Amino acid sequence: MGTAPEEQIAAFKQFLTEFSALHPNPIAEEDAMPFRINTFRMAEDEVEGECMDWVLEYLQDRNHAPPVLAAAIARHIADKVLAENLDTYLEEKLVEQPQWEGEEPVADEQLLDAMKLSRHVLSMVHETCVKWKAELPPIKPPTIPIYSIHAIKNTRRKMEDKHVIIPDLNTLFNFKDSKTRGFYAVYDGHGGIEAANFTAAHLHCHVVKQPEFKEDPSSALAKGFRAVDDAFIMKAKREGLRSGTTGVVALLEPDAVHIAWLGDSQVMLLKDGLPEVVMEPHKPERPDEKKRVEDMGGFVVWFGAWRVNGSLAVSRSIGDPDHKPYVSNETDTKTIPLDGTEECIILACDGLWDSTKRNKVARTVRDFIATEEPLDGISIKLVEHARSSGSNDNITVLVVFLNAKHLKESVERIKREGEPEDEDEEKKEEEEDESMEDDKPESERQSDSSNLTNSTPDTTASPEGQHAQTESAAEGGPCDSTVNSNANNNNNGHLSPQQGGADSTLGADSSVQMEAESSRKHQQPNWSSLDSTSSFHSSESFTDSKSCKIHKTSSPLQIRPSQNLNLRTSSKFGIGSNVTVEGKTNVSSSSHSRKPLNQVDKTPSSRLSPDKKISSGSKAPAPMKHSSMPATIKPKSHKRTSSLPKQHEMASKLKTKSTHPFKSLQINNTVATIVQ
Repeated sequence: MGTAPEEQIAAFKQFLTEFSALHPNPIAEEDAMPFRINTFRMAEDEVEGECMDWVLEYLQDRNHAPPVLAAAIARHIADKVLAENLDTYLEEKLVEQPQWEGEEPVADEQLLDAMKLSRHVLSMVHETCVKWKAELPPIKPPTIPIYSIHAIKNTRRKMEDKHVIIPDLNTLFNFKDSKTRGFYAVYDGHGGIEAANFTAAHLHCHVVKQPEFKEDPSSALAKGFRAVDDAFIMKAKREGLRSGTTGVVALLEPDAVHIAWLGDSQVMLLKDGLPEVVMEPHKPERPDEKKRVEDMGGFVVWFGAWRVNGSLAVSRSIGDPDHKPYVSNETDTKTIPLDGTEECIILACDGLWDSTKRNKVARTVRDFIATEEPLDGISIKLVEHARSSGSNDNITVLVVFLNAKHLKESVERIKREGEPEDEDEEKKEEEEDESMEDDKPESERQSDSSNLTNSTPDTTASPEGQHAQTESAAEGGPCDSTVNSNANNNNNGHLSPQQGGADSTLGADSSVQMEAESSRKHQQPNWSSLDSTSSFHSSESFTDSKSCKIHKTSSPLQIRPSQNLNLRTSSKFGIGSNVTVEGKTNVSSSSHSRKPLNQVDKTPSSRLSPDKKISSGSKAPAPMKHSSMPATIKPKSHKRTSSLPKQHEMASKLKTKSTHPFKSLQINNTVATIVQ
């Protein structure tokens, strides 16, 4: 199922007519480029890949040209550029002067001016479209499978994902054999976009240049990954780049699909409506990957995630010159024979897979197919699901349909027979998560199990009767929303006192410790049954009156204090609600007296001087300074500051010299050093 050749020829002519009417002339020197060029200098062996990448982005991505027509124009222009004399695009050769006596000057590698060459290439696109509009050359397009692509930046500051869609690889590289080939890839960059851009432009070129490409595509894919990594490492050393990228590639043939991957970008196969695991991502926590890194002298450590040498969260990638050879460029490959029951393949970066299980991805696809909406919208649905599941990374999803008709039949069959039992799959995934949890250091497991911990617990409390049981704030419990906000912003899952953590005192006479223990075995209580005024009773009594702990459990909410607490309630109880605890404590909160955790007055009222006692009718004083509040800029002492040199004479000169970036400000016989 796909686009027929006759329909494609008609689409070719329509596109050429419309595009030629909009761009009848070449791009002049004073005209702005239609899109931003990613590189400024390039070597001669990069010309073919960069030229074809510019043409495909201009026609296919920016102007929605038919893929086969865009590939034919890209091949035509690349051949013409390679046949030209490129000396006119050479930059001035730079000579590096010797740094040490006796060294000879070293001439820098002579590179091409990419900006100048790209303007020439895009002008040739305009000329070619006008010429082909009058007479279209013979093109035999194959049947193209339906695909769906969607990519978003999400909450990240930059978009570092790239994808490549070449449904007709034969046209792009002038292969004359009858076997159709399609190339689909997703690249997830990190530390910058340069590695992902370079890989997207050159990987398929290196793959098809391998001698065994037609006979052994899997081997050609592995060698192509290594070749593009070597080429980018040279470029990185030349230009001072430090970025890297993971990648997953699917080379589609009529009787098989060849998969190659590097890092944590993944591909999933849907067969008979059910997901099939075809690969295992390269992550540092894998035992074999961890052993490989340690055998080479590196290490794998937990720092928010398992990281190679405490930095990268992937163990294999393209680029990352600072982390070679611990981060490998060796690719894993797999060939999947096609028998007609394979329905689609889903390629995506970790922005999807880290937030969505494979079974849920398959269920989302089936639900979308049941709606009978156009198939090109499935990737949007998957991206929206990943985003709603908590993913804040860049998300790129590419779905290629192998047999859409069979997929619809599978959806109808599953609808009649009911949802398949995927308990074994989910159980396996839970066991993998638990094994990863066991591999974490003890300190990290404790921080993951407790979002809020008291940094200075009361050691005088009795061991008996200290624990009260309730739902945590992370699960929607009756704790202040400020705690939840801070916990979500903390990567390590725990709060410091400066972030409004558990060290902030909740009441005037007592402290409250709140612990949030995350466990799938516990049930969340029904908060909807709680109204604004609720009573909670405890069967045990407190032996100490200065501590109160809140724990997660499946039992009803229980709080066991022994004296009054000025505890603020969340929106679950309603602002200004009263909560009776053991019939003794009346806990009240109102909107006008509500304070953030980082502004709570830690000084008990009993410690205030008699003249500062608060009467019932007087206005409450401003809250005292808390350690978690932003520090006020104060003038430094007259002693020498760390921003001045240690030499007394030089320091005195800098203090009096007004043109120096450090200025001296005299405030009440004290000196404050301010950096402009």
